[in-house]
Amino acid sequence: SEILNKIPSNYIRHWGFAQSKSEYEQLLIEGDVVVSTAQHEFFGVAMLEACRAGCIPIVPDRLAYTELYPNEQHRYRTRTQLLNKLKEYCQKADYVRNRVPKQDTFQFEWEKNDGIRQKYLQLFESNISN
Repeated sequence: SEILNKIPSNYIRHWGFAQSKSEYEQLLIEGDVVVSTAQHEFFGVAMLEACRAGCIPIVPDRLAYTELYPNEQHRYRTRTQLLNKLKEYCQKADYVRNRVPKQDTFQFEWEKNDGIRQKYLQLFESNISN
């Protein structure tokens, strides 16, 4: 990828698919930043998983991401903006870890957020009874 070639390799922990679920989970825990370059995405579960593990998201300013990531610090519009944001995050890693807001994922936590579970069950039951 064009962007991958412009970032020093010592700043990238992993690119592409993980070989197993446990490797995937470990990469999320060890990561600081997660990037999406999606052209087509309905929800972005993998991005939310990464955010839940503590990664700071960088997402395109389109698709479902504008609703899921309302903080514009997490979004980019052009490849140049993405590259600049990645450079800044790499050069100021400590600042980013401590100052850039993490994405709140509580609203999607089924086990802890009883409100979302109840809302889902009510919708499910109302559709079954019709």
